[in-house]
Amino acid sequence: MKSFFFIIILVLLLFSIFELNKDITDKKYKLLIVLTTILLVCITPLYSILCFFAIFLVSIFLLFTKKNKRLWKRMLLSFGIAFLVAAIIFTSITPSITKSDIDNMSDDEKMEYIYDADDDKGKKLYEEDKDIYKYLFKKYFDKDYDSVKIPNEKTINKIKDSNELSPEQSTKLEIEKPKLYDKYLETVDTSFDEEIEKEQEDTEDTESDEDKLKDSIDSELTSGHGSIKSVDYYNDSLGKNAVIVIKGKENLSDKMTSEGMRYAVADTVKGVRDSGVSLDTFTIDVIYPVEDDTGNTNHDFHVIKSEWSMNTVKNMSRTDLELLNTDLDKYANSYDESTALK
Repeated sequence: MKSFFFIIILVLLLFSIFELNKDITDKKYKLLIVLTTILLVCITPLYSILCFFAIFLVSIFLLFTKKNKRLWKRMLLSFGIAFLVAAIIFTSITPSITKSDIDNMSDDEKMEYIYDADDDKGKKLYEEDKDIYKYLFKKYFDKDYDSVKIPNEKTINKIKDSNELSPEQSTKLEIEKPKLYDKYLETVDTSFDEEIEKEQEDTEDTESDEDKLKDSIDSELTSGHGSIKSVDYYNDSLGKNAVIVIKGKENLSDKMTSEGMRYAVADTVKGVRDSGVSLDTFTIDVIYPVEDDTGNTNHDFHVIKSEWSMNTVKNMSRTDLELLNTDLDKYANSYDESTALK
């Protein structure tokens, strides 16, 4: 898109030179102008603009030799109009952010663009400058935008769970095929309700509530962000509660390890919700080996502690759940991360 407008600007300036040199009859000079027009289409903008300035200097020389005031006035008017149009075009196509801005963004600021908050910042940036958006995408997901494959409509129609698409895939799907993305959301929402209803009505299912929780959570942790340490279910005078402990997994960097643990908490919340087990509240803790000041390692150190209301979780939309790893403290009754994680 930028190259297209760059060509337009150069053509405008070239047109100005044609206009201001109408009274110059030098055939070699006019041939130079024609060759420059061809160069505008065939070679890089850098060489094109160098040729343009070459013509500009020749024009000035010829104007000096002719000493024609009318040509000077025409030159000033034509170049003035061309530069004004160029300025308007450049202003309209300048992206709202640059790569340097992205480098200085926090994860939360990047998320506002990637996950298209209320003002559709991500879609606007993609329309303004795809290269800038792809740079932001890679900075956030640590994965090249073009390397992410999105399924076709036939595959989307078969998807019954939002976890079948990675965050990178669903983000790219929303950007490139918004109608298909809306259909995808409708499909997973409908299928989710049907699964829960079926599980609640299935009176022949003799599996214990604790086992249901384990199986459902385990199916959500397939991305490898963590594994189940223990799941305990309680149904007593204090209500129906569960205590879930997840083992955190080391990743390539400290930042990726921390993000992976937050994904593990979010996946566990989805697993609890999808289990169909009746609960009032539940806790999710993530443990990870942490070394203290004396050099001793606590292999079961609780780096994340959180408590959740089942009522809140049930009322979350699929979109809320998809972005949950970035907004855990917003939906949890209580959420605490150890300084060792940060």
